[in-house]
Amino acid sequence: MPARLKKEQAKDSYLQCVIRFHLEAINGHREHDLSMAQVARLSVRDDLDAGQLQYLEALGKLVGEYEDRAGYRLKRRESDPIGILKFLMAENKMSVSGVGKIIGSQGVASEILSGRRQLSKSHIRKLAQRFRVNPGLFI
Repeated sequence: MPARLKKEQAKDSYLQCVIRFHLEAINGHREHDLSMAQVARLSVRDDLDAGQLQYLEALGKLVGEYEDRAGYRLKRRESDPIGILKFLMAENKMSVSGVGKIIGSQGVASEILSGRRQLSKSHIRKLAQRFRVNPGLFI
């Protein structure tokens, strides 16, 4: 493949990443959690092209800058696992029934998403596998 074509494809994939999840300064815990979900989803893939790798590097720098400002190097605040799950659902155009199919019960999925029930280890394992993210995001 000619070098020029590879460059164009890298630009296209970089822009597609930006369209899915904008690169902006991170100014709060929720934005941090959402950015970390995006980093986790991309970092587990072994088929990223040059454009996707550039995007991941840029997002990683934004996350690092926020963590430095917010003191994350010294302490780690609790994440928002339900917020992360809702973000992943939106990114994958998934409904409550879709989550229910993953964890085994639509009713339980509804209770989890409304905050009336906690995610179990089994739920976390299934969700992490389905969304291809680190299970620690849901803890």
